[in-house]
Amino acid sequence: VLSDMTILQRRIPPSFRDPASAPLRKLSVDLIKTYKHINEIFGPVMQILKFKSLEEVVTRANDTKYGLAAAVFTKDIDKANYVSNGLRAGTVW
Repeated sequence: VLSDMTILQRRIPPSFRDPASAPLRKLSVDLIKTYKHINEIFGPVMQILKFKSLEEVVTRANDTKYGLAAAVFTKDIDKANYVSNGLRAGTVW
């Protein structure tokens, strides 16, 4: 899966192509352009994306055929309620 992607605009080193050997560290991977080509991501993976509005967050999160679970991280309870109520997911943490 990772053989066609880049990390920080560089080719992924061969050692990262085996997920079991990848070190646990923060990586910045540009998946926005290729996200539609991924069938399903298996963890532990967390996507952290910039956004301009809460509506954009909900739209992006719901733009998938999957939706088993979702998580919302914020200090603002009103924003958390707005986003979690808009998500089409079986469970929202």
